[in-house]
Amino acid sequence: MSSQKRFFSSFYRIFVKVVSILFIVILFSYIWKVSAQVIHYQEYIHGKENLGDKKKIEKGAQNLDEIEKIEKVILSETEIRLKKKGQTYSEKEELRKAKEKLRKVEKEAIESKQKYEEENEKYKKAKESFTSTSEQRGNTGELWQISQDNEETRKRELEDVRQKVIENIQEELKRVDLSITELDIEFVAEGKGWEKRSWYRSLFYDMPRFFLIRPCQTVSQWCGISHLVHGIFWDLLLKVLIMRLILNWISYPPDLDFNFAKPQEKTEPTDLASLEEEREKAMQQLKNMKQFAFNTGMFILLINLFSLHPFSFDRSNSFFSSRQTNFWWIALYLVVSIVSQFIAYKTYSKKNISLVEHLRKSWIMILVMLIFTCFFYLQPNRFGDYLCVLLSEIINILINLVKMAYRRSKPLKKEKFKWEQKKVWNYKNYKS
Repeated sequence: MSSQKRFFSSFYRIFVKVVSILFIVILFSYIWKVSAQVIHYQEYIHGKENLGDKKKIEKGAQNLDEIEKIEKVILSETEIRLKKKGQTYSEKEELRKAKEKLRKVEKEAIESKQKYEEENEKYKKAKESFTSTSEQRGNTGELWQISQDNEETRKRELEDVRQKVIENIQEELKRVDLSITELDIEFVAEGKGWEKRSWYRSLFYDMPRFFLIRPCQTVSQWCGISHLVHGIFWDLLLKVLIMRLILNWISYPPDLDFNFAKPQEKTEPTDLASLEEEREKAMQQLKNMKQFAFNTGMFILLINLFSLHPFSFDRSNSFFSSRQTNFWWIALYLVVSIVSQFIAYKTYSKKNISLVEHLRKSWIMILVMLIFTCFFYLQPNRFGDYLCVLLSEIINILINLVKMAYRRSKPLKKEKFKWEQKKVWNYKNYKS
């Protein structure tokens, strides 16, 4: 091998190690990960509770002022793209009137509640001093009824504005070909405001999105996938393809012989040759365990956690939200996953492994995979996450079939035999 080839070979090995270490750091970053809460803008506008990673938003928007804060910061991103197209944003007349009506109703509800509380306080004091009258009691009850009616009216108008604001945001995002997963806006607890997240906060608090999801989104934009029919599906397929190629690139070849069986009883070696053989077996077992742990960690990061990340794809899209997983989908994934693993072992193993032998040796992993799949992907609104892992296994099958075809097309190389001189010294004599 020439010096130039050795240099590139060494550089490639170092580069793969650096990338592997980076992915390990990204995996552990899930401990402190806090994704930008703008992905939950619909739930926030609807007033839901405990939103985002670590449940940072305790309660969503409860009035028009809080709704307008998140609406304004999202639409400011769409206005930037509209200006590039020479267009401007103008609020719809229907939405503007609904907001004005809600603002008026909120004011009436606050005033009527204050009047009731003041009158009720006077009535309580008069009751304690035995000077209360039936007229005073009736007036207090009448103010309470007015306050309740105004509050019910406020809630109805608030729900109407909530729906109209969400529809308006969705239309404006679609108008400029922008997805909510491309925005990086976070919730600020002080004052219940929203602001654009800085790049260093994005790097520290959401490393998976910074290093994995954003580059995939950039590639998807360059390819113009969003303009295709069912663009949301092709966008997901492209991201899964990239993640699977990276996973197959940095992972170690699968080893079917590795298992967690109990170690055999140790016997005292009779010579140095058997002692060296036992040591080599132990070292190989330790190496297999490290490789298995690394492969498992990278699979969890690049496939499972990627599919569960809130910014991996737009879950509010009707393509995903209108579909649900069931046990037939789970069974399909289980079959595809078993075939994917079996073909991977056939690709790298020199032994002729049958499917029955593969199932016998890997039934524990299959059982764990079944439990994990049922626990995560049978929940409501998980079809997109399920589709992500299913596509990953299908892509893995195609990749390994291509590898098998390529290896069979290559001419066989002559094996080089290395003769080694075995040491047959007696262990006891050597010890003495």
